[in-house]
Amino acid sequence: MMTQLISTKTVLVLCTIFMCLGLSTQAQHAEKEQIMGEWKFVEITLKSPKTGYVPAFQDKEIGFMRICMANYNFNQDGSMSLSERYMKNNGANSASWVLEGETINITYNFNEDTPGHTNKSETLPWTIVSVSEDTLTIDLMGLFTVKLEK
Repeated sequence: MMTQLISTKTVLVLCTIFMCLGLSTQAQHAEKEQIMGEWKFVEITLKSPKTGYVPAFQDKEIGFMRICMANYNFNQDGSMSLSERYMKNNGANSASWVLEGETINITYNFNEDTPGHTNKSETLPWTIVSVSEDTLTIDLMGLFTVKLEK
């Protein structure tokens, strides 16, 4: 009786593991499908590294906030477009994206004459906090959480 109970539990555990493995592959594909499309900026939240600490903002952080507040259009071919207003303010002339697990790596290509930017491009890792049919919440390096809606 005891061996039969253990083997039943083992079978259930193995079935659960195999189901999760199958679902995770499907979820990643479905997640990419959910991410594609046009997203409008709704909300930005600043995260503090410790209680009671208010970070000081310099030009680079202000630039990050402007990038965070853009409207995004994720295209299937890996290209993306940002709302024109934010592209002009930050000097970004194009952007591309790659989904790697739970991270969207977005590469921003900047104009060379934009003050404050010494790199021609910069890749920022956005962690996907949650995604549904009409809401995408992403986090930039634990500093900013951005909510986007379709």
